[in-house]
Amino acid sequence: MRLAPSATLFDDPGTVPASAAPARGSGVLRGEILKGRAALEALGHEWRQLCAATPSSVFQSPAFVDIWARHFTADAPERLWCVTVRLDGELALLWPIEICRCEPLPLRIASNAGAPIAQYDEVLIGAKGDPRALIATAIQTMHAAGVDLLVLERVRADSHLGGHLPTCAIRLGEADVAPFTETDPARLAAFLKGRKAKLRRDNARRKSALAEIGELRLDQPRDAATARRWLDETMALKRQWLREKGMVSRAFLDGRTHACLDSLAQDLADADGPLRLALPRLTVGDAFAAQEVGLVHNGIYHAFLRAFSPEFARHGPGNVLTEMILGWCAENGIARYDMLPPSYRNKREWRSGEVEVADYAVPLSATGRLYRSAVISFLKPRLRDLYYALPHGMRSWLAERTLRL
Repeated sequence: MRLAPSATLFDDPGTVPASAAPARGSGVLRGEILKGRAALEALGHEWRQLCAATPSSVFQSPAFVDIWARHFTADAPERLWCVTVRLDGELALLWPIEICRCEPLPLRIASNAGAPIAQYDEVLIGAKGDPRALIATAIQTMHAAGVDLLVLERVRADSHLGGHLPTCAIRLGEADVAPFTETDPARLAAFLKGRKAKLRRDNARRKSALAEIGELRLDQPRDAATARRWLDETMALKRQWLREKGMVSRAFLDGRTHACLDSLAQDLADADGPLRLALPRLTVGDAFAAQEVGLVHNGIYHAFLRAFSPEFARHGPGNVLTEMILGWCAENGIARYDMLPPSYRNKREWRSGEVEVADYAVPLSATGRLYRSAVISFLKPRLRDLYYALPHGMRSWLAERTLRL
């Protein structure tokens, strides 16, 4: 399958003809790129349809991308590209990406829209057409538009991307896993009953110790104002934890993250649409013990961020909160509790399954190949290793001065 050498780019919806190529089998694939938030309006209904048909697509949903774009592409809206492929005129693929230039290098890098908040990279694909041909057409469209390197992060092995990567894709680093728990009532009951006896006893002991202090409750915010306040408290506790551990997070290094998450709380905490923000909070008596921030989409709860009060740390409130959220998911028709990567011991103790995730680079030019080899595969891993080889006190000092949230 070949694609015409030029792709269509435009800032607003229009009728500019797109590049076309014969699809495998029959029909014609047409790849084009819409730039800026205008794409959300141009593709709205079709975007929502593709998103509803793609299971783990929360970070490619139009509501998420719209809020993200308000904050992360406000200074340069043209950095948001929506790569589309149509099969006989029908939208068959949609891929929201961000374009970055590495000045002063003549290099254009594409990555999924949503960084540094998004946790999975994915492409939205409908039921018609060959996914591998659709993805190949999308990548060829990016190449024709001048992209040198495509970087993919935390690609699920069971996703469209993970199952149909181009042969030129290069895995970056070691693979990880995303633990999850099935939360439909029957499966959850069987899972909890089948947990190791020691794990069940440990959590029963934690609940008992907390119950002696006060009544245990799982609360949700009553309104957007409460959601925003709880989010602020959670972010502050998480930042303090990172500082104490001497760890850095790319999201916490960017001051725009807070404003973006605040907008998610404002717009989605009490939403009744396909995407909403959940903020389940464990309270002991009238005191805050632990908080989680989750995104609910397509019947899946994605555990995005959590923190706990130092006052209750010795009682393991995070494990108690996890068990209560699993029950809440079962009661509210949510089929899966996705703990997201990376995989930690506490997550693995609560998992009923897991899926592999990995990062990839897809070089599209000689410049892209050189940057992937010299910077992404060589320089960045060594800088990360150098940082974590520093003494804990020095890492804490650096974290205190670099974390922006």
